[in-house]
Amino acid sequence: MRPLATLATALVLGGLASCATSGPLDPGTRASALVTTMIRADRRELEGRPRLVEGKYARMARTVYDFYRGSMPLFRADSADSRLRVAQTRFDLPGVLPFSVGDAHPENFGLLLAGDGTLALEPNDLDAADRYPYQIDLRRLAVGIALSARIAGLSEADTRVVVDRCVTAYLATIRALARGEPITGRITEADEAANPILFDLLRRGRRDRDARAELEALTHMGPEGRRFLRGVVDPAEPEHVLADLPPWAIAGLARTMLDYRARLELPPAPEDLEVLDAVREHGTGVASWARIRVLVLVRGPSDSPDDDLVLEVKEEGQSGATGPLPPGVFADGEVERLREAPRGAWTTPTADPYFGAATWVGIPVQVRRESEAQKTFRTSRLVDERATPEALGAFSELVASLLARLQSRPALGATGTFAQSLDARVAGRERAFVEDEVEVALEHADVVEEDWQRFRDALRARGPLLGFVEADSSPHDLERAALYGSPPPVAPWDTE
Repeated sequence: MRPLATLATALVLGGLASCATSGPLDPGTRASALVTTMIRADRRELEGRPRLVEGKYARMARTVYDFYRGSMPLFRADSADSRLRVAQTRFDLPGVLPFSVGDAHPENFGLLLAGDGTLALEPNDLDAADRYPYQIDLRRLAVGIALSARIAGLSEADTRVVVDRCVTAYLATIRALARGEPITGRITEADEAANPILFDLLRRGRRDRDARAELEALTHMGPEGRRFLRGVVDPAEPEHVLADLPPWAIAGLARTMLDYRARLELPPAPEDLEVLDAVREHGTGVASWARIRVLVLVRGPSDSPDDDLVLEVKEEGQSGATGPLPPGVFADGEVERLREAPRGAWTTPTADPYFGAATWVGIPVQVRRESEAQKTFRTSRLVDERATPEALGAFSELVASLLARLQSRPALGATGTFAQSLDARVAGRERAFVEDEVEVALEHADVVEEDWQRFRDALRARGPLLGFVEADSSPHDLERAALYGSPPPVAPWDTE
């Protein structure tokens, strides 16, 4: 780890400070700040791959939750602005940095397929995993739960109850861990009976696990064996495209597989990772839409094409904790940060035994198994029995408890464990803590909904890149630009 910067100071990290409640946001100033924050965060991609950023912004404009997923830089900036309610707390822990996923919104939780074939609920996006003030992820989760409840059509009273259940479960888990009560085990089929959302995830996950559905969806059998499809994968999703990679990029994957294997907790045999085919994937994710994403078909545990494996190799950047969150504590590079993340983020480090990190053609990459079994919570599926206050409340309790569990591992700056530090800070005021967090979540959910409209208005007024002026590509960018490929046309979002 790199040296800690001034941990001994009494800094309140990330601007999460006790102060007076903020007043209403000025619409014009807020719109300008939104645009400035997003352009600053995306500047490297805007300069090198503007068409991909255009796709990201179009995706963010489509729904309020897609905007929430893609606007984490704005959430972090707000969490550092003491004028805003989301940056205020009576329960700060100055200098304490628990490990966390860094972007704990509900759609970053889903199923992972373990080596024994079992499925369990875990945080399933570790791009931003690092050490943060605890409120960042707690509030990111609670705001996301509030938005999910509104998307499901719940009343504001029911939305408040669901968010209250989320925060209450988080604090209850913290308190239990602080007292040494055992809270272990994965969230699996044993927990699905009374939870329609978890049941839906597991039912679909089991179906696609048993069918190896990703092989049918992404590949075909030809004269040379199994190979990826090319072009549009599903006509219903025309932006999801698989495209050829330049030969030099494919050649680099063999070394990447060796590097990746050496860092795995339970490495497979070297021949299991023999590269059979690889394609550039466009049109997935939201925040990561503009990143290079490659699918790699590897041999698997036998010569039979029926057990070929699909791995996702995804470009990684910095976690985001280096931004407005001083002092910052980071691993020695993105590969090491990602390699350590499962030990802190999951109930077992081998929840996905194929999750790892390496370097590919000079780019830090995350590698993980691409399996249709690994279903993710989606707000779009909050219908019928899954759209009730009870269903969403029960699911929010599960993910809040998971968040508390992962944060409760050893924390920098904590006296004892993080759970003990927070429990001591909240002692005797537990209900006040919950009520504060519920109010913050509901108020900031309002801000997100308003910001989504401001973002759409900005795209209409400024153009698809928010007014960013493209520059000519530098010669040294041209070789890597071949990896970006030619993304499919951006689907229209503004149909009003």
